[in-house]
Formats: sequence, C-alpha cells, structure tokens
Amino acid sequence: TEPLIHEATKKLINNYLVDPGHPLLLVGPDGIGKSFFATWIISNISNRNVSDLTAYPDVLLISPIHNVISIEQIRDIREFIKLKMVGDKAIRRYIVIEHANKMARGAQNALLKLLEEPPHDTPIILTAMSRRSLLETIVSRCHLINISMPNESETRELFLTQNSDEKYFS
Repeated sequence: TEPLIHEATKKLINNYLVDPGHPLLLVGPDGIGKSFFATWIISNISNRNVSDLTAYPDVLLISPIHNVISIEQIRDIREFIKLKMVGDKAIRRYIVIEHANKMARGAQNALLKLLEEPPHDTPIILTAMSRRSLLETIVSRCHLINISMPNESETRELFLTQNSDEKYFS
C-alpha cells in the first residue's frame, strides 16, 4: 500500500529507489514519519513487508539509547558490514540510523569514516529533525530528502480511495 505522502517527497523517494547505492538522510520534524519512510524504502528495495523488516538478520536498526547514539553503536555498524552475506543480489544489507541528530560528536566522526567509503551492497538511511544537527561533512555525503507534510488534496484522495465516504470532509 502507498503511504500518505506529499507529492514532492514521493518524487524524491522514487528517484532514490532507482539507485539506492549512496547514503540517504531523511529530514523533518518529529512525528512526520521519517522512520516509517526509512523502513518503507527498505521494504521497496528488498520486496519485503514493512512490518517484518526488523526480523531479518540483514537489517540493522540503530536508535538512541538514553537519548544518545554512542560511538559503540556506530562501531556495531562496522561489525555488521564485515559480515559476509550470501546470495548474488546487488543489495544485501540495510542500515537505518533513527534520530541521527542524537549522535555524540565521536559517533558522528566514526560514521563519517564509514560514509566516506560506503559499502556498495548496503544502503544506509539516516533520519534527523534537522540537517544542522549533523556534521556538514555527513550531510554532504548523503542524498537529502526533506519529508514534507501532505497537503489537503493528497490527504483527501488517499482517504477517499480507502473509505469512499465524502462526509468526513464537510
């Protein structure tokens, strides 16, 4: 199913899906759905159900612990990438760093080293409230997508295709 998404954001995500080989930074306010879109993108690349993604050993989800992403968590990414994955698919692993703006400075520097030469078989998706909360060198190595709020007509269209009851919009 298609998520409720602003048309401009949808175009940017679809462009990324054509060639998901470089790191992606999803930016937007809290609650807009950045983490959902990160997993939705992975589900589209991997042809898997979005609700099952974290059950797969080839998906690594990094989230803040006690409101901080530590350098140790970034080191876990390096270990994850070292694992050999079987198969002949071009993309074999997926990494999501939720709330990347919560990375400690040392963690950002460690991630920067990884982003300088990202693995070709592993899309890395970061989410953050603002690009200014990250080192500019991290931002410059990522494909940036601002997640925009859907407008009223997009919301109405999705709602009507799922419910077909106009009375909710009067």
